[in-house]
Order: sequence, then structure tokens, then C-alpha cells
Amino acid sequence: MSAKVYGLSVSPWTERALWALDHHGVSYRYREYVPMVEAPLLKWWGRALARDKATVPLYTDGAVVLGDSLDIMVQADEAGDGAPLESRAAGQWAQRVEPVLCAVRARVAHRMLADQEALTEAARMAVPDALAPLCKPLTATAARYLAKKYGFDAAKEPDDVAVLRPFLDEVRQQLGTGPYLGDSFAAADIIAATVLHGLSPHKGRYQTMGPATRRLWARPELAQEYGDLMAWRDGLYARHRKT
Repeated sequence: MSAKVYGLSVSPWTERALWALDHHGVSYRYREYVPMVEAPLLKWWGRALARDKATVPLYTDGAVVLGDSLDIMVQADEAGDGAPLESRAAGQWAQRVEPVLCAVRARVAHRMLADQEALTEAARMAVPDALAPLCKPLTATAARYLAKKYGFDAAKEPDDVAVLRPFLDEVRQQLGTGPYLGDSFAAADIIAATVLHGLSPHKGRYQTMGPATRRLWARPELAQEYGDLMAWRDGLYARHRKT
């Protein structure tokens, strides 16, 4: 097995890429990325992408280097087995959710800077538990690093509800009474479902985050208002995320 995936387990972008790879039974070795600390390594791996920024998920398999979650989904469609996800046709959905997820990411970074427990949980991703409390300043620096990298103000919580609600209404309308956005389970469903991570992270083995980190991502009022979509998301996981 030569394929590797660098990602952030809390990231909707990473989750949708891994979901597609697992759906198709594509073998890979996963490595959790430590923001700021491993940026030089990621830039080296991603040099073939001609990008200034080191971003995840990053998929590498020999000469194949992919730094976009949708590209990784397309690769899974082409290299794996099982029912196709029609990932190439999901580009419009991927573009639609990008500003929504960016607003959620800015909200999470802002909240993390004010939550000492969440900073400790994030530090545990990079160092042994005993050292995590001592590394909270480094985690806070990483949050500010991400804010600078993606061009948002971590000192101010964005109104992500303003961009979340129109998207949620769109998904609700598109679904109607059906189980999928289209005729069958596809990449568009994965992309839409992983956005709901920003209302309430899925409580399965694919989102193994601590309680404080969950608070950063949660919008309880929206999760309640769009309970039908949360149930739809959970149903997708139950039926299609069993690897």
C-alpha cells in the first residue's frame, strides 16, 4: 500500500475525502496533520500542486499528488471498486459549500482561542496527554496561524448562521422526501452531509473528538431547527459509512 492521506480528523474536507476512499475500498495510510508544525513537510509533498499554501487533505500515491478533497473523491471513483459516486458531477455542490465551510472554520478558530479545554484537546493531537496542558499556547498560535493563512479575523466570531441557513434550506428543498439529493447515493450527498458537521458533529467512530471540541463546532439552535437534515445525515452514515 503506497497511498497516504494527510488530514485533520475534525475537518469536513478531510472526512468527505476519506468517506469516498473508504466507499470504494481504496487502501491508504492516514496521518493526522499538525497545523503549522508540519507545514514544511506538507509543502514538500504538495510541491507538484504549485501552491503557496500547505492544505489538507493531501493524497499521495507515487506520482499522484492531490490537494483538493473533490479531486481525491474523483480519484477514488476512478481507482476503487463499488458503486460510482459521480464525483466529477459534484463540482457545483463543492463550490456551493466552500464559503459555508470557510465561515464555520472561522467560527471554530475564534471559539478555540477562548476555550482552554478545547486548546488542551487540540494539543493532545500533537503531544502526549501529560504535555498537552503545557502546549496550549502553541495550539492557540496554530489557530491564529490558520486565521492568517485563510484570511479571516480569529478575534471576531463570524455570523456563519447567515451563510449556513440558506444552504440548509437549499439541501432541504433538494431532498424533498427522498433519501438522496439525486437518484442514488453520490458525492453530492457526502459533501452536503459533512457540512452538517458545523451544526453537530456526527457521533460515530469517524468523529472522535472531545466534548470541548464538539462545542466549538456545534450550533444547537440550528441542529434543532434542521433536525430533519441531521436525521438524514445520520441515516447516510448508518447506511453508507460502515468501513
